[in-house]
Amino acid sequence: MTQNPATEHRRTVIPGALAASGDTVWVADLSAPAVARIGADGHGVLYRWEGLPSSFLDSPIRVGLIPDGAGGCWVYGRRGVQHCTPSGTTTTLIAETVEFAALAGETLAVLPTRQDRAAPDVLHLLEGEASRALIVPGQAEALVSHNGGFTLLLRDAAASSVDKHVTIARLQPPDTLTVEPVRERTGCFRG
Repeated sequence: MTQNPATEHRRTVIPGALAASGDTVWVADLSAPAVARIGADGHGVLYRWEGLPSSFLDSPIRVGLIPDGAGGCWVYGRRGVQHCTPSGTTTTLIAETVEFAALAGETLAVLPTRQDRAAPDVLHLLEGEASRALIVPGQAEALVSHNGGFTLLLRDAAASSVDKHVTIARLQPPDTLTVEPVRERTGCFRG
C-alpha cells in the first residue's frame, strides 16, 4: 500500500465505513484519521491527515464516504467534509460537523449539524470550487440523492423529537425546492 508522508509509520487500516465505485473501494479507518483507496489490482493508497474524520467510537456522528465519480471520494462526519483525489491530494471543504451528505451528478449536498435547535437547517451545495447555501424549512432527519436532485425528510424545527408530523422536500438543480404537505408519522415513522 502506498502512503502519503504522514502515514509512513502505519501500513494497516481497521475497516469502518465502506464505499465503492467501479473497481475502486474506499475504507475509513475506525481508529485513526485515515482513509484507504484500494484499486482492482489490490494496490492501495492511504490518506491520513489532521482533520480527517477520525473514529466512529468517539462520536455519535457517523463517518460517511461518497465516491465522486471521477476516481476520488468525499469524506464527511464529525470533522467536516474532505475530498480525496486519485492523485493523492486532500482538501477540507467544510470544517464543521456534518450529519448528512449526498451526491447527485457533480453536486454534493451537505447538512452541517445545527448549534441552535430552533433554527432551520442550511443545506450547502458544493460543485467543484463553487458552493452555495439554501435554507431548508425545518430540521432534516434524512438526506438522499434522488432523480438527479435531493430528497429531504424534515420536521418542524420548533417541534419536539416525538412530534408526529414530517415533511418531504425535494430539491432539483439548480435551486428548485418543492415542499410537500405535512404528513403524520404512521407505521414505519417513529419519533
